[in-house]
Amino acid sequence: MAMNLVCAVLDRGPADLAEMAVLLAIADSADKDTGEAWPAQKTLARRSRQTDRSVRNVLARLRARGWLTWEKRLRANGSQASNVYTLDLAKLGETPRNGVPTPRNDVPPPPERGSAHAPEHGSALEPSQKKETARRRAARPAMRPAAAGAHGRNAALGAVPSRVDGGKRQYQGPDGRWYARPDCPEDAKAFEAWLIAGRSGHAAQAAGRS
Repeated sequence: MAMNLVCAVLDRGPADLAEMAVLLAIADSADKDTGEAWPAQKTLARRSRQTDRSVRNVLARLRARGWLTWEKRLRANGSQASNVYTLDLAKLGETPRNGVPTPRNDVPPPPERGSAHAPEHGSALEPSQKKETARRRAARPAMRPAAAGAHGRNAALGAVPSRVDGGKRQYQGPDGRWYARPDCPEDAKAFEAWLIAGRSGHAAQAAGRS
């Protein structure tokens, strides 16, 4: 899969949806550097959700508008094989530059190591770079402390009797039975509130009897 060509078609391809669908089907199987592909028309029809006749019409429009060209191929016995399609890389913004396809959105490639613009590995940062790095670090949100207990359990659950059964921690409910904490965050919160409320109720009853 030539992801650079697929992305180029999505970003800068034809506005017509039928044409884009066929061009995407070709780009998906094309060589990422040459733009060449040779899918069968039936494959293009299946992948673009169109009929064979519609695909032929769309291919003619794509060639007329400069999105691609194609050449016919013949088998050894003289029968026709699938065409060789060549995407116009320049029209898609993927013109090879120094042997490397142009990155998406015309972002210049990073400088090569050893060039005048490339910092050597382990070299010191310029003062402006140090200030920018410090500014970004200061802008990061503060890390919230993790909740007490394993797996983010509510700290109040420390007062709830618990045990490990079958490798999973269980808590004793207000009814005296043992329950595992749900994995769903919303269900886990309701479960914790139920346990804590039950313990508070038991504590209030014990205080009333004393």
